[in-house]
Order: sequence, then structure tokens, then C-alpha cells
Amino acid sequence: DYLFRLDGYEAFLKEAGHWFEAKPWLSLFLPRSSAARFLRLVESQLTPESLGAGVLLTYPYPTSKVTAPMAVQPNDRTGYLFDLLRFPNPGTSDAEIARMVKQNRWLYDRAVELGAKRYLVGAVPDLTAADWRRHFGSSYGALCDAKRRFDPGNVLTP
Repeated sequence: DYLFRLDGYEAFLKEAGHWFEAKPWLSLFLPRSSAARFLRLVESQLTPESLGAGVLLTYPYPTSKVTAPMAVQPNDRTGYLFDLLRFPNPGTSDAEIARMVKQNRWLYDRAVELGAKRYLVGAVPDLTAADWRRHFGSSYGALCDAKRRFDPGNVLTP
């Protein structure tokens, strides 16, 4: 049952037309120490229209349990997954989608100021080399080495 828990939601999104729209998602790892402050900020910025049929997921987890080398975690024993999963309403204009993506960048910048790290999916535009260095910290050199080895054509970002 657990594996299929979202099947009904997916079917609804497809039937209602939300599934086929752009998905300007924002996914972050927040430190416990600033999660509540960031969530209040997000609450002040979102509207029902900016979520469409989407959801905002957040839940705590022990950062020590995340062992993938490039899944950079906030400097806190407890992190909070923040997943803004927007499913815009059918017919949402390109300009409105662009506004959501721009808002993602603004929210991302506020989250980073509070010690958050990005979960590397979603729509955060215009990340610079400095943004990537700040995100990966001391692991940035290892990332660059892996990119040279496994992505010599620079197809992938960063």
C-alpha cells in the first residue's frame, strides 16, 4: 500500500489537467534552527493560485542518516525537508509560471541565508558558480573532479 499511496493523487492531477503543466518546484533541506522562520516567510508569500493543486511538504529527519556524498545537508543535527510541489492550474500563463520560478529563486536565497541547502531537483534559475561553491562547500572540489571524469562534455549542471 505504501508504494502506491500517491497513485490516486497522480490520477486526479492527470484527469484535472494539472499533471501536464510546468512544475516549478522548490526542494530544500532546512536546518531545524531556522525552519520555523523560513516556513513563516513562505506562508506570507504563497497564494492558493501559486500552488494550484500542489502541496507543501515538510518533515524532520536526522541529517546524520543522509550518507550520499553529494546530498549536502544543513549544519544541524535535525533537518527539515521542504518540498514546494506546485501543480499550476490548467491554462496558467507562461508569465505566471515565470513569476513562480522567480519566486523560487527569491525563496532559495532567503533559505540559504538561514543555512539551508538545496535538494537538487526543482526550478531555481540562474545559479552562479559562486552559488554552487557555497552549496557544496568543501565538497566542491570533489564535485569538479567527478564532473571532469564523468561529464567531460559539460552536459550536466553545475
